[in-house]
Amino acid sequence: MWESGSLGRTFLVECYKPGLDRAEVESAAERVVTASAELRAEGREVEYVGAILVPADEAVFHVFAAECAGTAREASLRASVQHERVVESIAIGRLQLSGRHAEPQLEP
Repeated sequence: MWESGSLGRTFLVECYKPGLDRAEVESAAERVVTASAELRAEGREVEYVGAILVPADEAVFHVFAAECAGTAREASLRASVQHERVVESIAIGRLQLSGRHAEPQLEP
């Protein structure tokens, strides 16, 4: 479980790429951590939580706790992570944010 401060919303950044492997995802994760820190220094609320690699589907889902989908998207773009889409998610079980149960909110 991670501490997310005032962040109560999670987002998945969906990436699909043939031949995707663990080393490539770990490299992307390092870049996203740096990009997220830059955004926080600019006053944005975002924390990179980690990634879920699904090798059989050649997919990875980067997980963010953030103020909005746009902030998770910006961190991914700054880290040069090519993605299909960014969607809000609901963490259940041990993945829940520290005692927070935020419902997804539609963004304009």
